[in-house]
Amino acid sequence: MTPLVAGLLTALYIYGKTHGPRSLVRFDAYRPRYSWSTFVTTNTQFVSELFYRFPHHVISYTALLVLWALVFIYAFLRRDRVLQLMAFWVVVVPLPIAFIVPIRGGACLYLLLFGWAMMLAKLASDLITLISKSSMLIGQTAGVGAAIGAIIGGTATGRVRGAAIGAAAGAAAAKMPPSIFRIVAAFIVAFSLASFTQRENQRVKRRWPNLGQKTSHVIQAFRSLDLHPAPGSTILLTGNPFGEEWYPWFIASLVWNDHSLRIWLEDKHQLTPRQLANVNYVISLSEFQAKIVRAPEL
Repeated sequence: MTPLVAGLLTALYIYGKTHGPRSLVRFDAYRPRYSWSTFVTTNTQFVSELFYRFPHHVISYTALLVLWALVFIYAFLRRDRVLQLMAFWVVVVPLPIAFIVPIRGGACLYLLLFGWAMMLAKLASDLITLISKSSMLIGQTAGVGAAIGAIIGGTATGRVRGAAIGAAAGAAAAKMPPSIFRIVAAFIVAFSLASFTQRENQRVKRRWPNLGQKTSHVIQAFRSLDLHPAPGSTILLTGNPFGEEWYPWFIASLVWNDHSLRIWLEDKHQLTPRQLANVNYVISLSEFQAKIVRAPEL
C-alpha cells in the first residue's frame, strides 16, 4: 500500500511540475528532446566532465558504449549485487536530465558521480586483493609493487618525483603481509586520487576569479534602479549581457523576491502583441547599467 501511495503522490507532483501555470517545461531550455542522439550526446559530456576531460576533450559515442559494456560485464561476472545496481545506476540515473538541451553539468551530476565512484572503488579494491593473493607474483611482488606505485604516483601528480615516491611506496608495501598490504595499498590509491583531484581543481580554478564578476555587475545594475514593482506587475527585460543564458531572469527574480511578479526575458519568452502592449515595466539591461524604458504612470 505504501509504494502505491508514494507512486500516486509522485505522479501528482510530476503532473503539477509539467502542466502547472508556472511550469518550466513550457520553455525550450527545459523541454525534453527525446532521441537516441540526444541521450548519447549528453552522456558523453557527463562522463567526460566526471573524468576531467570536458570541455577540452569529450569521449566519442563508441567509447561511451564500450565503457558501459565493460561496466556491465564486470558487474555481472563479479556477481556482486551492489556492482550490478551501480551498472544500471550510471545509465539510468542521468535520464531526468539526459534529454534536456543545453546540456546540464556540475552539481546536476552528483548522483551520477556516486555511481561511478562506487564502481571505481570496487575495481580498485578487487585489483589490490588480486595482487596481494596472486601466486604468480611470488618473488616479484616488490617489482610489481614498485611499478604499480610509479604508475599511480606519476598519473596522480603528473611529475617524475611523484612517480618515484609512488615506486618507493609500492615496493615497500609489496613486502608486507597481504592484510597489511591491502590497507597500505588502499591508502596509496586514496592519496593518489586526492592528489590528482587537487591538481585538476587547481587547473580549473584559474578560470574562477572572473566568473562571478559579470553577475555581480548585473546585480548592482538592478539594485541601482531602486525599483520596487507593485505586486502582480509584468516586467520585460531587454538586452542580455549573458548571451543566450537565463541569468538575467534568475537575478531579477532573486533581487525583487516577489513570486507575484511576471518577469519575461526578451528572445526567451514569446509574447503576444497584446502582452507586449500591456507590460508594466520594460527594462533595458547591460552588464553595468539597467535603464527603465517604460514604467506605469504615477
